[in-house]
Amino acid sequence: MLSLDDARFVISDKLKSGRSVTLPTREATNHALATDIFVREDFPAFSNSAMDGYAVHKSDLAELPKSLPISMELAAGSRENKVLSAGNAARVFTGASIPQGADCVIKQEDVEVSDDDTQVTVKSDVEFGDFIRYRGEDLLSGERLFKAGSKLGPAQIACLISQGIYEVPVIRKPSVGYIMTGDELRFQGEPVGEGQIRSCNGELFESFLSPFSDTLSDYGYITDDLDQLKSKLSHAQDHDLFLISGGASVGKYDHTRDVLESLGYKIHFERVAVRPGKPLIFATRENQVIFGVPGNPVSTFVACTLFISHALAVLSGWKRKSHRVLATLNKDHTKSSKFDMYLRGILHLENNRTIVDTNLNQSSGALGSLARANCLALLPAGKSVFKKGETIEVIPIAGWGTWN
Repeated sequence: MLSLDDARFVISDKLKSGRSVTLPTREATNHALATDIFVREDFPAFSNSAMDGYAVHKSDLAELPKSLPISMELAAGSRENKVLSAGNAARVFTGASIPQGADCVIKQEDVEVSDDDTQVTVKSDVEFGDFIRYRGEDLLSGERLFKAGSKLGPAQIACLISQGIYEVPVIRKPSVGYIMTGDELRFQGEPVGEGQIRSCNGELFESFLSPFSDTLSDYGYITDDLDQLKSKLSHAQDHDLFLISGGASVGKYDHTRDVLESLGYKIHFERVAVRPGKPLIFATRENQVIFGVPGNPVSTFVACTLFISHALAVLSGWKRKSHRVLATLNKDHTKSSKFDMYLRGILHLENNRTIVDTNLNQSSGALGSLARANCLALLPAGKSVFKKGETIEVIPIAGWGTWN
């Protein structure tokens, strides 16, 4: 039974990223860059004012208050290359170019202007460079903007477009297929009888994994039948990654392992030292990748958070680091020391401390408490008793602004 880190290492070792493609930048969101990208143009492209106000020479303000004649006015978009002589002020608006010679800007709220708008009086001191955005202070031509493997989100897309980069080389995102298994499952429009449950793992796959995937294909539902499973797995050859929901454990009706081995798949692991989500099968055959995922939706969510998204990130070429924060437990917990335990929690600030409230239903079948949670709180292996007030690691849940 593998630890989280060991299982992720195995996944990374067995998988490789896809081929490079060139996409319009506006269509490249959630793709990884295939190459380094360098700054083409200084940004800002010219020194400009960060405020509506008055550009002046700092040396003219040795004694305050100081009245200066307003010798020019510059608005955003003005293409005039003007020179501000010593002893004068320039009326400037946000985004306007700074006239040559000026070395600071005074906010319009901090001055008095004569009734005829010909003079400005400065009463408070300013520092050299105040409210000036200098050419190249944010991005300097020739420097590396993004490393290969960087994931492109909204801010990165906007930055590329601001550089005039309208096409980018990226790694093709993987295609994903999946099936649902289980005699007990019922679907939309079907009545739910005694001992039956509504299937929701397909919807979980769709909503959770879409940022990592080029396509997500639903191959429907089968009962706990070995021959049906064999037939459905023929679709795996059409995808970079295939998911089997249910049948990953070792019960009488859990056929995933036996079917995969009969079809020539190499099973690299079938259990991980994680709860919920211990039964997890990872198997490959040539370029085909299959995960057998627990049918329990909470376990499926944990598997997607810790393992499936990791595999898709590898296939997508993302150079991704785990994002975790530290928080203080709000209650005592005990568990087996053999496993990492991931508790559903609510992360919040209390008296300037980051607290994780784990006072939720922690049953592996409690989907409602997962829906109310905004994080997974880690109680690591090697320890069985955790006290209120201890500091632990917390993974913000996808959909609350961050990815593990």
